[in-house]
Amino acid sequence: MMADAAHADAPTPSMRNLWRRDGWAIGAGLGVTVVAELAVYLAVRWAGGGHADALLPTLAVMTVLCCLAPAALACGGESMVGRWLRGGIVADGGAIVLLVLWLIGLAGDGPASPTFLEGLKTYIVLAVVTLVGMAAGSIARSPTGRCLAAVLAAVFMLLALTSPFWISAWIGTGGTLAEQQTAAECAVAVNPFYAVTAAGYHARDFTWHEWGTMYRWTRLGEYVSPAPVAWQATVFIYVGLAMVLSIVAGLWRRGAARSSAASADA
Repeated sequence: MMADAAHADAPTPSMRNLWRRDGWAIGAGLGVTVVAELAVYLAVRWAGGGHADALLPTLAVMTVLCCLAPAALACGGESMVGRWLRGGIVADGGAIVLLVLWLIGLAGDGPASPTFLEGLKTYIVLAVVTLVGMAAGSIARSPTGRCLAAVLAAVFMLLALTSPFWISAWIGTGGTLAEQQTAAECAVAVNPFYAVTAAGYHARDFTWHEWGTMYRWTRLGEYVSPAPVAWQATVFIYVGLAMVLSIVAGLWRRGAARSSAASADA
């Protein structure tokens, strides 16, 4: 407990102190993000796949990193500014890779894929998902509390990413058809990867949960057929969740500050 109190929120540091404390984590997070995502793209191309073939796995890795890494990075910061810079660097690394993919598409023979607008919409989805991790990794005053919040955020994001699989255990076995349809549509709406593919692939008549392989892995499309997700709906869901976490964090910190002040006066 003494260690937690000693590491409770520090005052906002100067830029020099901020870089000394968190610069290594920010730089490492950016480097690992860009290298990992481009490595997936290059691996598919090296294996003989085309630019379009390499896009989907690259976007998948991009989405997973933005779902799982921000909270873990943010919880290690000593100041609020440092935590948000740590967590946000994952989405910024994704923006760099999206820009590279756009430039590669421009250099190709066919139309650019993704287009600049599709890349921008994809970045918006990734950014709001990252906001949730950043807010979760900053919600507590103590390092222990922030680490616990980061773990819970990672579990939640894993459930959101794997929604087509665990929802399939219930679809077809329980509830009315209308209830199953509603559950399937909710599972699609909260899945960040669905929103990423919706932002960039609907123009090409691609819908992930209507992909042939998914018919063999899940019951989506077999018992129920959710409509293609609107990426804006997912954005609104995660913006709302990030706002709730931020409000809770603010109230929690204000209450803790009042308690500390009362203890000092006593």
